[in-house]
Amino acid sequence: MAFGILTITYIVLIAVSVIGLLLLFLVKDNKARKIICFVMSGWAVIVSLFTVLSLPTNFIFTRAFALGFGFVGLAGLLIRIISKNSKQSLFASLLTAVSVVGGVIIFLMI
Repeated sequence: MAFGILTITYIVLIAVSVIGLLLLFLVKDNKARKIICFVMSGWAVIVSLFTVLSLPTNFIFTRAFALGFGFVGLAGLLIRIISKNSKQSLFASLLTAVSVVGGVIIFLMI
């Protein structure tokens, strides 16, 4: 029973990440893209916290590595907030995408 719930959790985690990243880069409206970037940055931080909280306390390097992906997501959020042109917005979206993908990979590898 527990493995079924865990499998469903993994599938939902991957589905939300893939759909969010596709929307982040395929939506043309700048306002919608900004909102999606905010949501995906929050998702990256949540996945990072899930990873950190599921690891034992003696896995310090792995926990720090997982937290690093959360900080990259926060950096993407901050850059998106203060961005003035489309290149900065694209960079913020790329940081957010790296954070989500890295966080999910670390979460699935533990």
